[in-house]
Amino acid sequence: MSSTPSDESDIKKAAGNLGASDPVTPKLRSNSNRSTSSFDSPRSPLFSKEDQIEIQQNRRKLEMEIITLDHKLKSLQTEFQNLNSKLVSHGELTQLKAQTRLKIFDDQNTQANQLIDDYIETIQSVRAAQAAIIVLEQKIQEESERRKIIIDESNSVLNALDFSDMKFTSPKLTDVDDKLDKSVKIDMDRLRIDIQNTQNSISSLENSHQFLPIQTSVANEMKKSFESDISLRSIGTAAIRSEIQANQKLIATNDSEIRKFEMEINEMKANMDRIKKNIQTENISHETQLNIATTSFKQQMAQLDTDLEFLKTKLSDTALIYDKIAEETKMMETKFQNFSSEENPEEDMDETESEYPIDYSTNYNSLQSSSQPDDNTELILTARKKELENEVSELSSKFKEMKKDALKRENFLKQTILKLNNRFKENRDILIHSGFNFAISPSSPSGSGITKSLDNLIIRIDNSLSELNLSSK
Repeated sequence: MSSTPSDESDIKKAAGNLGASDPVTPKLRSNSNRSTSSFDSPRSPLFSKEDQIEIQQNRRKLEMEIITLDHKLKSLQTEFQNLNSKLVSHGELTQLKAQTRLKIFDDQNTQANQLIDDYIETIQSVRAAQAAIIVLEQKIQEESERRKIIIDESNSVLNALDFSDMKFTSPKLTDVDDKLDKSVKIDMDRLRIDIQNTQNSISSLENSHQFLPIQTSVANEMKKSFESDISLRSIGTAAIRSEIQANQKLIATNDSEIRKFEMEINEMKANMDRIKKNIQTENISHETQLNIATTSFKQQMAQLDTDLEFLKTKLSDTALIYDKIAEETKMMETKFQNFSSEENPEEDMDETESEYPIDYSTNYNSLQSSSQPDDNTELILTARKKELENEVSELSSKFKEMKKDALKRENFLKQTILKLNNRFKENRDILIHSGFNFAISPSSPSGSGITKSLDNLIIRIDNSLSELNLSSK
């Protein structure tokens, strides 16, 4: 077999490529002037024909191997070029690190700013709710103080009665315990710790000088972990947003409850105003009734005083008349006793007849005439005595009737006072159930005058009754 020039050129090209690519491979010795057909010439004394055939076969095998090696070389060169194109340099790696770090920092910064803004909004809303609660508590305290003043003014009429002090404790409203702020703080602390860890890892990567494939794989894994962490944090931010929305709903419900409390307070104010008006009207009516009763009682007591004075004067006059009559009767009795006990002895009469003659007719007539007016005066005095006794009995019966009327009036006034007391207790219970302090101050100046007047009135009644009892005795 003879070799063609194209085969020789291919062999030369393969040898040239091998020489260019691999300096270790030895070059093939070739003689361009020498023809390959000399192996076929019968003049060649070196090789026989069988040897030449074997050499040609070896040659073809070698050519095939050279071609395969050439293809492998081309493929390896292309792969090497691809690897060179895909190979990341140190500058590109540092740039990639900086870009990833900047992206992570931007994402974390935006998330942190968003969380801080949300946290500030929640704190502002909670502070606003707390300020509203403080304002409402202050208004409630002012209203309670105003109502205390009104109740103290209304108690000025009722301080005459003895009641136990009732103290009112305003309901304390509980503070808003928002546990979600702590969770937000915990999430922020966790994010700061993650940022610090990433910064430490980035600084450790920047300090490393040799970049091995293991380090690149570690960097890729860290990048993946950071991306997964970022996705998880985005899920956490969504959960925090949902919690913030829940907090906003809770604040809205608290606002609605506060509005309900305000409506209840307004209703209680209206009820208290109505109760206060009723108490004022009842107090005015009770005061008028009490004034009317006191004036009528004073008039009756004055009338009783005048009647008693009249009876006393009349009794003193009748007593004087009775004493005079008794003295006159005693004098008449002594006169009659002296007249009956006088003796008229005959010796004296005989001695005196001669000197002083006596006219017995005239003496008897004179005695008879003197005894007749004494009998008449006695009858007149006894009749006068009976009249005076009848008059005294009538006056005593009138006094007893007046005393009964006074006792009835006293019982009636006691019953009215008990009714007023029961009415006061009912009004006080209504005020206590409505939740307000209803304490009676015993040292109030407005109630002192009423208590003094009532005490004076009671003392006067007791004195008059004691005088009546003494006069009846």
